[in-house]
Amino acid sequence: MNAYPIPVGVPTAYAQSLMFPVGEPNSAYAQYFTGRSWLASISNEQVSMANVTFEPGCINHWHIHHATRGGGQMLICVGGRGYAQTEGFEPVDEAEYAKLK
Repeated sequence: MNAYPIPVGVPTAYAQSLMFPVGEPNSAYAQYFTGRSWLASISNEQVSMANVTFEPGCINHWHIHHATRGGGQMLICVGGRGYAQTEGFEPVDEAEYAKLK
């Protein structure tokens, strides 16, 4: 259980079960989402790392993370359930996606 502040709209039990803070409303990237999401910066040292929390039913629309060096984006799911999609393929349940790797 963490002791970070819990934003309005995030279920308390879920927020307390996370190892990272939920963060603030993700308004800077709202154009990529249908529904609410929250963003918390975890680290900006060596590799930038952030925690994004999605409300149930939130859709993160297809977009690309261009990298100037060293890669684009790595996603690590730490809670909940969702779908993943590789460009040119249909979305798959994240549990099934992990089996494809």
